[in-house]
Amino acid sequence: MQPLRERDPDKIADYRLIGRLGEGGMGVVYLARSSRGRVVAVKTIRSELAATPDFRRRAGGDRHRPLRPPPDRHAGGQTQRPTC
Repeated sequence: MQPLRERDPDKIADYRLIGRLGEGGMGVVYLARSSRGRVVAVKTIRSELAATPDFRRRAGGDRHRPLRPPPDRHAGGQTQRPTC
């Protein structure tokens, strides 16, 4: 995780930004904490992409989708989630 930069917002919606997880051609991903204390990744999209109707239509499915690790598979074909 990288620290927030001077031009980064402190907050997006109900999420207080903690740091930067990454940046690429589409935008920035921040580590954030919700108003209930939950730690989440918040993905932002560059304004020039967000203004494109086709992009918004294609990307709309990502909204509010929680990030989860892929399930582990074992020999019996059953799906096992990692336990911590």
